[in-house]
Amino acid sequence: MMQDVILLAVMANKTNFNKYRKYIKKATISLETSKLLDDYERHFAAFTAVDDISMSDFTTWFCTIRHPSMKQDELTFYKKLLIEIDKEIAAPSAIASSVIEHFIELDYAHRLRHESDLVANGTSNDMSEVLSILTEYKDHKITIDPDEELFATTNIVDLVATQIAGGGLDWRLEDLNEILGPLRKGDFIVVAARPETGKTTLLASEVTHMVTQLPDEQTALWICNEEGGDKIQFRVFQAALGRTRADIMADVPKAQADIVAELGSADKINVYHRPYINYRDIDVLCDKINPGLIIFDQLDKIQGFKGDRDDLKLQKIYQWAREKANQFGPVISVSQCDGTAEGVRYCLMSQLAGSKTAKQGEADAIIMIGADHDPSMEFIRFLNVPKNKLAGGPVSLESRRHGKAEVVIKPDIARYTTST
Repeated sequence: MMQDVILLAVMANKTNFNKYRKYIKKATISLETSKLLDDYERHFAAFTAVDDISMSDFTTWFCTIRHPSMKQDELTFYKKLLIEIDKEIAAPSAIASSVIEHFIELDYAHRLRHESDLVANGTSNDMSEVLSILTEYKDHKITIDPDEELFATTNIVDLVATQIAGGGLDWRLEDLNEILGPLRKGDFIVVAARPETGKTTLLASEVTHMVTQLPDEQTALWICNEEGGDKIQFRVFQAALGRTRADIMADVPKAQADIVAELGSADKINVYHRPYINYRDIDVLCDKINPGLIIFDQLDKIQGFKGDRDDLKLQKIYQWAREKANQFGPVISVSQCDGTAEGVRYCLMSQLAGSKTAKQGEADAIIMIGADHDPSMEFIRFLNVPKNKLAGGPVSLESRRHGKAEVVIKPDIARYTTST
């Protein structure tokens, strides 16, 4: 019962009550504790100016107003319990935080047992809900006094220094530096085009430039579930060196040495390829590698998410990708454009395939790659940035925030260059 006393003492504070109440479930506490928590809620609602419940006032309210017909033996029990709670409030236990965490963990344990029993009894053959609960526990485990600072800084000097003046990963294309500015932790970018337009080439061209700006201990993680991993890796090395396949094959040892010199190490970009990739696999990879930049090619095909409709499933996928950006570093995701974008130079945000608003809503910036089927335009690509919520940087131009750019694709060296 001591744990319940500590819990009730902690919850007598309105801030704590509002913060932790949703995590404390009836199945994990005694009937008496559940009743008092319900009455705490009513008390806070009735006395809105009260931030900390006075056990003396609460006892009077509890006995005479809230439960005037309660039997005497029950009243006696509750009065004794409220006295113990008052003592705990006056001299808080050092394990208060652990007690809160204990009750939260009990709730997760009960939910896991329930879902596991459904599978064990043959009522369900789907273990995904068990994995979802474990993922939720990992993501939402909290403490009573978190060290994490959740409020944005109000120091404009710090804001300018971190969000505008410097820092982040610059693009190889000057057009993108002027339109978007550098990528920073938390930024989520979508790159979209029709098939065979040059999405992978753009990524290889830009990512090989960005990784040279990462700290020595950080690398980029490139997740691909379409093209073969070795094929992507070779394109990456072509882009890093700016050389054709024939040039590389002419002197492979020199190319290997030059790659290390250019990128800092041959494994600065880790290409991970599997036709079927579950998001939990990527969670494990990210925890292991701690990447400073993540590329998804293609994010829409990441497995493990459920939704009543495809667009709702995509929304979960894109929300998860944003979480990776906040946790590790900028995320760049490849997506397809629908058939209406075929042969269109400057594609529109509405032409993103398979999504009503999920991709458009989650992305900080969207880069659309268009092409003209005129033979004279074979190596010309048209970039359009219909959405841009990035802070920008020293060379970004407000006049180009939603800018367009005509650029040149050089598939033989996996590079994009500015059109001249």
